[in-house]
Amino acid sequence: MRLALIIICLAALLNPPVLQAEQTTTDRSPLSEAQVQSLFLDYGIDPDTEGVAGGDVDDAAPKPAEMVLGLKIYQALPQSTRDALGRYGTDHLDFAEDLITGYGDIDRINADRLRAYVGFQRAGLRGGVADQLVSADLDGDGILTAAEKVQAMQMLSSGLRSRLARTYDAADRDDDGTVSAREMAAYPDIYAQQRFGAADEQRIMALLAFDLNADGWVEVDELRHGLRALEDSGASDGDAIKLLIGG
Repeated sequence: MRLALIIICLAALLNPPVLQAEQTTTDRSPLSEAQVQSLFLDYGIDPDTEGVAGGDVDDAAPKPAEMVLGLKIYQALPQSTRDALGRYGTDHLDFAEDLITGYGDIDRINADRLRAYVGFQRAGLRGGVADQLVSADLDGDGILTAAEKVQAMQMLSSGLRSRLARTYDAADRDDDGTVSAREMAAYPDIYAQQRFGAADEQRIMALLAFDLNADGWVEVDELRHGLRALEDSGASDGDAIKLLIGG
């Protein structure tokens, strides 16, 4: 309850009611650690423990520095990730540690490795759908006809039949009933972009917001620290953090 009151007070400082009608942007810098500490003290709260002076101490409560760090990370995230955090909390980023250990340099990852991961995912999608089309091109002339599609489907299980039918229809961009050589060459990339598009790439590259020491690498320890700071700042509560940073 005490932390909720502090969040409301922080929101009031960042969003004075008399100025709201004149604001043209929702981007605001978070309060500094000193400002947060001052606000804690104004409400009789020990900024190092979030306990009431002379009363009980809550060692697990967020500290001002962590709240400020969390807000800074939040503001560095793309809007799609912010929205997901509001809906799912930091569970939305549970994939990140596995990505670092699986595709990075043991316990860290940088922008190049993240882009390579994006490329790897799209390459897998391109290869899968290209293999479907090429396998159904029974005479190997680079053109997939409706007759070839039917013949190929007869050799597949029911699930793979429907999959080939959907791929065939989607690849036939001009709806003339045939997948031309140009369409066969172009569709795998179209499919990959549809299945792993700009929003997915943005979600992956958003991990760079956790490069807390700005050395170009996101380490597992930095990620864990940053996720805790996001929770402390109210990132798992979409409405609270929107109040704090104005959108």
